[in-house]
Parts: sequence; structure tokens; C-alpha cells
Amino acid sequence: MIRKIVQYQVKKEKLNDVIQAVREFVEAVQDQEPETVYTAYRAGPGWDFVHFMAFPDEEAEILHQSAPYTLKLTDILSPACEQEPVYTELFVIQ
Repeated sequence: MIRKIVQYQVKKEKLNDVIQAVREFVEAVQDQEPETVYTAYRAGPGWDFVHFMAFPDEEAEILHQSAPYTLKLTDILSPACEQEPVYTELFVIQ
């Protein structure tokens, strides 16, 4: 399983647009990628977001990255973010 988080901060005036886009995106992932775990969080009351994702394998991650709903969210987030989102791969401690 491939696990990652993405963290980003949006511009204050874009907050509501981003929240709506993220809701639609998560719904699309749940509908189209039943084996992918995807949860989006707002970190505190501000403009920071954290998404957790877990893909069953590399092929699933590649399909996710090229999906129309992923590209749509990226198009919305790019101009709405203060800086580029930061992706971090997570590794289970055993």
C-alpha cells in the first residue's frame, strides 16, 4: 500500500471555493476508486488543509493522478494556494 499526505494553505478569499471543490473531489474518488482511501481535512479554523491518501498499488496511484477529477482539483487549487502543495510519502513503522 502506498500512503501519502498532501498539505497546503489557500488564500483566504478562495476558502469556500476550495472547500466545495475538495468535497466534490473526495466524492469522485470514493465513487471511482473504491480501493483507494482518501480523506481530506481542514487543519484548524484557518486556511490550512491536509489530505491523507492510501493507494493499493502504484498502478492505482498513477490512475488517480491522471483522473479527470484529480486534474480538475489541481486546476482549482493551483491559483488558490499560497504556495505549491507539499506531498509526503508515509511509511509504516513496524
